[in-house]
Amino acid sequence: MLRMKIAVAELIIRFELQDIDTLERRLEQVRKEFADLLRTKEGRRQSEMISVLSAMSTTTSIRRDKNLRKKILKITSSPSAKTNDVIDYNNWLNVKIN
Repeated sequence: MLRMKIAVAELIIRFELQDIDTLERRLEQVRKEFADLLRTKEGRRQSEMISVLSAMSTTTSIRRDKNLRKKILKITSSPSAKTNDVIDYNNWLNVKIN
């Protein structure tokens, strides 16, 4: 589980570096490598985060993309929000939409 969280943190860093080609390649690798964990209850938050990162990498405006904003609000408002994240997803995502 920790390896998966670290992999998601790496994806966030790739996004911040605007290394979209590597981000897209790593998104697929992480999905394949952690497929079983991502389907579990414990992996749901990381799965949602991977989905958001994928959408963020293709959108022209995070703030204007209503579907993406809904996904982000779902992650940041969930009861498991902030629990044991390697990087604080909530804070990072809130900065992106505000």
